[in-house]
Amino acid sequence: MIFIAGVLLLSNFKDSFGLRLRSSDPDDVERQRLIDKDIKERKDLAKAEEMLGNGNFGSCVSSVNNKKQTNSRKIMSMSSKEPFEEIYKSGEWSGSEETTLSGTGSRVEVTQVACGVLGAAVHRILNEGKLNVSILDAPMGDFFWQPSCLTKLSASLPDGAHVSYKGVDIASTAVKRAEAERRSINSIKSIKIESFAQLDLAAPHSILENFGTFDIILCNDALMHNSRDNLFKVLQNFNEAAKYLVVNTYAENPQNADILTGEYRRLDLTSAPYNFSPLCGDREHIDLENNWDTGEFIVTYALPLPFSLDKWRSSHKEYDVKYAEHE
Repeated sequence: MIFIAGVLLLSNFKDSFGLRLRSSDPDDVERQRLIDKDIKERKDLAKAEEMLGNGNFGSCVSSVNNKKQTNSRKIMSMSSKEPFEEIYKSGEWSGSEETTLSGTGSRVEVTQVACGVLGAAVHRILNEGKLNVSILDAPMGDFFWQPSCLTKLSASLPDGAHVSYKGVDIASTAVKRAEAERRSINSIKSIKIESFAQLDLAAPHSILENFGTFDIILCNDALMHNSRDNLFKVLQNFNEAAKYLVVNTYAENPQNADILTGEYRRLDLTSAPYNFSPLCGDREHIDLENNWDTGEFIVTYALPLPFSLDKWRSSHKEYDVKYAEHE
């Protein structure tokens, strides 16, 4: 009896201080796994809320909406191309010929936050005293949600301000559909939509050498489909070709392990092994058709992002070791 009491006392002591006694019973193991998962998710949520609330950065949209205009003038083993070409031709990312082949995340109703953050970035440039703002949408997909966004952006522009918008994509199918849509829409006041082009964003200096520099690069729902090697090359090109980057990131429950280009993971540029600190960010809108994007934010970065090839390799190596330990 003394022995049994001692075991129960030890068990209660360990439970009280979080020092759990591991059971070999399958039900207990599964129960503990769910508890551990819940604890991790709560910690991730707390981290994201701290970062995106009163912590490292605040809302992009509210910072512009609440700021008075200050300008007195009112201002993979395969090549990068093959997987995305196949995705568009097969319709793998859902949608239809009548809607979008770029996936449910490219619908107008779920890109309102991306549109708002892009608009905030444009007004950031205007507040810096520049009247003509250039945007590169890289990649623009089949240009499904952007006309609505550009119309809203037009209505928010002060007198004398103009925006030039250029879109590129690696998939010829996307470019053809986007170009057909561009030709079918009416002109948008103060917005110039240039012809779309096919471009491999991972090819060395592909943006700078073909199109020069831009004020803003918009990269929505794209980096998460690229391998680390591709991601490094794309970000290098962004660094040399623009002043600001508007991009999606999964600040909650990130999955930064490597993938093959064309696959998917919950890429988070704000956490290890990247740890890039954005200027601001806003939580993405979620509905039943894109509920897997819970915890996604649209953020704005000042370019260039701070990284080098050696730092990139060492940080990823360290991350992979830690990731393997927790698998």
